[in-house]
Amino acid sequence: MPLLDLRTEFDHAVSVALWNEGLKVYADDITRVIDETWADLRRRYGANFPQSVGGRWIIHFEGTKRVFALLADRGVYRPVLRHSVKYGEHSCERRADTPQMCRLNFPQVS
Repeated sequence: MPLLDLRTEFDHAVSVALWNEGLKVYADDITRVIDETWADLRRRYGANFPQSVGGRWIIHFEGTKRVFALLADRGVYRPVLRHSVKYGEHSCERRADTPQMCRLNFPQVS
């Protein structure tokens, strides 16, 4: 098994800490954006929106998009998933058929 890349792990820990700090600092703005998202979607789809799981997904998707845009405007970016351990021929650099798979960003932070 390859050695742990301490620089990558440290950089990731710093980006996670900055992300979490940004969520705390802008918590009121995030709440405002989520409330605006609910209001906008209820104006568009009716006062009883959402009445299904799909409606909840729309709220989550649209709200997440708006919150990420707000935070990016303020210089807070979510951490990028790290792939510090590479095994054999399946590392990101050697997979020319799917290079986009190595640059996926997800909001989950560990």
